[in-house]
Amino acid sequence: MAFLEMISASDGPLTLAIAKAHGRIRTDKEDDLIQLYLDGVVEFAEDFIGLDIRDKEYKQTGSQLGACVTLEASQVKSVASIKYKKNGALVVIPEAEYQLYKKLNLSTVNAVSNGSFPVMFPAGDGGPDGYEIVFSTGWVNMPAQLKNAILNHFMFFYENRGDAIAAGASAGSGLISMPPETERIYKQFRILRV
Repeated sequence: MAFLEMISASDGPLTLAIAKAHGRIRTDKEDDLIQLYLDGVVEFAEDFIGLDIRDKEYKQTGSQLGACVTLEASQVKSVASIKYKKNGALVVIPEAEYQLYKKLNLSTVNAVSNGSFPVMFPAGDGGPDGYEIVFSTGWVNMPAQLKNAILNHFMFFYENRGDAIAAGASAGSGLISMPPETERIYKQFRILRV
């Protein structure tokens, strides 16, 4: 079983300046509120579609380090390090010993030679006690259609502040509504996980 911890997250490809330009907002008086709405919409979009929109760095830990390890996040861009734990110490696996296979949904890290991680174990050495992989996620080139959907969703919240609750949902339930076109676009990018 693997455990995933987010180490850091960037602001993402949609900045306060872009959101204000999209909404033709010329004042600085509501910048904190605008940033709050933008952050909320980006987080909602990430949850809804199941992909990281903002650049994030994760640390994945687990007990089993086999020939192939699935990275439990979407949009993996790169692996910073892979370490295995042996007798309480973390030992770095050289980059030449593994390959990253990128997929939209879940990417994998595979051993390059000898068919299993880590290749430097002496024969008969029982293997590692666990592993740690640090990797980054996010869009290399986010589709313009998705950016526009997020900006339109942001404007919906900004223009309907306090009134953006889904029909039939009680206030405070966390169910928020969005323009139908935004939902349609989000669904095009949605990754369903079982």
